[in-house]
Amino acid sequence: MAAPTLGALTLPDQIIWADRYSYIPITGQNNRTLAGGLAIFNQLATKGRPITLDARDGVAWLTQSQVDSLMTMAAAVGATYVFTYDGESHNVQFAHASPPVVDFTSIWPHAVTYTGIINLITI
Repeated sequence: MAAPTLGALTLPDQIIWADRYSYIPITGQNNRTLAGGLAIFNQLATKGRPITLDARDGVAWLTQSQVDSLMTMAAAVGATYVFTYDGESHNVQFAHASPPVVDFTSIWPHAVTYTGIINLITI
């Protein structure tokens, strides 16, 4: 398995796609009719899948260079990236509608190694 990537940035091999198997690409809405019945609307969602990447302590650590690159990427308004993971490829943006888009913590004070979360959304 090739290392996951976000754009040109290589991510740690052990980074976890935390919500990979908790998403079903169907959106739905239920409405009541004037007569009291139920109108159910379902549709295939082709975009908008959340992708949460988790660099957990003791599993995957991010370097200072990776964190700096991710912070720069997240600050680029409207930028899109190709995310690859375990043979899958998705066009994504950082999920600015659901902050924080990134959240990093050094593994000890003044360290240059980080754990953290990266929140993306397919477009």
